[in-house]
Amino acid sequence: AYQAYLRGLHHWAQFDMENIRAALDDLNSAVELDPEFGRAHGKLAMLYAVLNNFGGGIQGEYFPLVREHAELAIRLSPDHPERHMAAMSIHWPIDWDWEAARQDLEKALALDPDYFDARWALAEWYGVIAGNTGRGLEIVQEAGRLDPFSATPLNVKAWILSNGQRYAEAAETYRRLYEMDPENGAPHALNMASHMALAGRAEEALEILQEMLPQIPSPRPVTLAIHMARAGDTALARDIVSEAAALREAGGSVSASGLAAAYAAIGETELALDWLERSFDQEGGVYYLRSPDWNPLRGHPRFQAIWDRVGLPGDPPEVPIGG
Repeated sequence: AYQAYLRGLHHWAQFDMENIRAALDDLNSAVELDPEFGRAHGKLAMLYAVLNNFGGGIQGEYFPLVREHAELAIRLSPDHPERHMAAMSIHWPIDWDWEAARQDLEKALALDPDYFDARWALAEWYGVIAGNTGRGLEIVQEAGRLDPFSATPLNVKAWILSNGQRYAEAAETYRRLYEMDPENGAPHALNMASHMALAGRAEEALEILQEMLPQIPSPRPVTLAIHMARAGDTALARDIVSEAAALREAGGSVSASGLAAAYAAIGETELALDWLERSFDQEGGVYYLRSPDWNPLRGHPRFQAIWDRVGLPGDPPEVPIGG
């Protein structure tokens, strides 16, 4: 069980979708071999929460697993930092109890100041939840010093920069992530190009995206529509959105929030809001409302109602110049 747990931690450290799924397999093996392995349950809770938040399926479908493993970790490892990370996995993505989530992370770090996962998660809390970009970047730099070989701090840094509307820096961070592992770096290259477009380099971004199109597997992910629309190819973006909507209609795994962001990118504001509201009504909703995905919707009363529903600290970000 412990060997399976260590393999899971190794895959988790790579912080991409393929390795997260491999980590889940290993950690599930660990708790099958030892059902009272509290730390493994805690890590499973966190991984299911991450998978839920970053497009690993329909939003909310992993919530029962998050809660199940988190409650086991809390009971089985009451004195370990993982116990507080497990509680955070409920308070953050499920309950939207932002202050409780922050306190969970602080308690984990009080037990172990070098607890890597708590450090980068706290950075994300400040940079993405609270909108404090500077504080988030300070903390994620500390995480990078704890594990200089991990890609996780760079991923979190890029996410914080993106939510803080520092698009040129986000693009450069995604470039670094791509250069770390070019064979598996297609998602980073797509995000790099997308943020180049947001930073005003749409023509250059479109060239990169067009070069990458043959590498994109079918069915094309709905997020590709967002990247293409930002770079100026609205026609292709509309085709991808239509494909994704048809796939969902046929029972495919396309999230309502993903469709909402794609419709927003192609300028279909009311449809985007319809799908975003459906995400909240049917799939648990999303908390990352500072993301540039929602720039086209800011200022709309329906979007403000969603913001109020999530209850993020502070006010919505202003729409950047150029939208």
